[in-house]
Amino acid sequence: MILYSKLYADFQQTSRQAQTTSASGTQLWFAATPDSLRLSPPSVIILTDDGLTVEYPDRFRRLGFDGAFAWEIPRDSIMAIVAHEGVIYYRSSDHRLHGVDARQRQVLGEFYFPSCFDQCRVQLVMPAGDSHFIMQTFNPAREVELGYPPEKDSYTLALMGPDDWNDWDWLHEFEGTAFPGLTNNGKTMLAVPGEQGRVTVLDIKTGTSATFEVTGAGFRAASIDYNDHLVAVVATTEKELKLISFTLAGEQNWECVLPGKPGSAFFRPPAVDGDNRIYVIVKGTVMAFDKGNLLWQKPAPPAQLGHYLTILGDNSLLVVGGNEIDHWDRDGNARFEVVLDEGEQITTPPVIDAKGRIYVGTFSGIYCLE
Repeated sequence: MILYSKLYADFQQTSRQAQTTSASGTQLWFAATPDSLRLSPPSVIILTDDGLTVEYPDRFRRLGFDGAFAWEIPRDSIMAIVAHEGVIYYRSSDHRLHGVDARQRQVLGEFYFPSCFDQCRVQLVMPAGDSHFIMQTFNPAREVELGYPPEKDSYTLALMGPDDWNDWDWLHEFEGTAFPGLTNNGKTMLAVPGEQGRVTVLDIKTGTSATFEVTGAGFRAASIDYNDHLVAVVATTEKELKLISFTLAGEQNWECVLPGKPGSAFFRPPAVDGDNRIYVIVKGTVMAFDKGNLLWQKPAPPAQLGHYLTILGDNSLLVVGGNEIDHWDRDGNARFEVVLDEGEQITTPPVIDAKGRIYVGTFSGIYCLE
């Protein structure tokens, strides 16, 4: 069983787990980071039913539920690790996709990435059955050579098979940038542009596509809710920030104006709870919405490196920032607040295991609370 399979929890980017917790915030254990990694903090803790897998810039490390170190494997930082059916997938130094199980046994090796060049980023790897994977790769424009036309950023979405570099069922190439592909039901994939432009809706089985245009706004973050609607933070040409919901045909369900101006601020994907309410963090404030109506807002813990939130099975929230971990109920009321040692900086989303124990990562190590 996968409890938290990738950054932002799933391929919808909901930041939601099915599990709940009755933890009070008491520290159960602390697993210190090796000295060689003190300047390279963890970015995500993947939770499966047999342990923790912690991602660092150049490796991932396996811990037991007691914090004991088991093993580590080098990784290529251009791809974030992802778990599926007990396998951790990662890109190795050979530039191929690999998979390893909880006992460090290689169960997949040398799987080819499509259209991945010198400065490539792998934005999405999603198992799609029958030894196939949905893969999304991004290539920034290369330096312009004298006498040649300027190049553009580009990205590729493909359904790849295992046999060779050209073993694909379908492949689409796009100009520009995009967020990682989004899917709710495993049948439809959304390619959402990183700025203004056209949203592509792909049938995963056949690769056939439809598109809809969003004018007057550039995307800043995106996820899919449980009604199979695209929910996005956008920056408008009028220099407003908005939270907007679209059907997959491009019809707008609702919109609301968010505080502040777009600027260059980075946004996490809108989080989605079990009642399909939406949560965003804007200017250090957690805001909860239902069908575009503001339910409540509350300051998040102060943070220099940004905030994370994780929604639990009872629609309560774990919110982290700086050295603080807060647990709020569905209405924003505090259940507990834990402040770690001064100088700590939380760098991973908070996650919980099947027993309700809470895990966060910092520069110093991994904390487990109960």
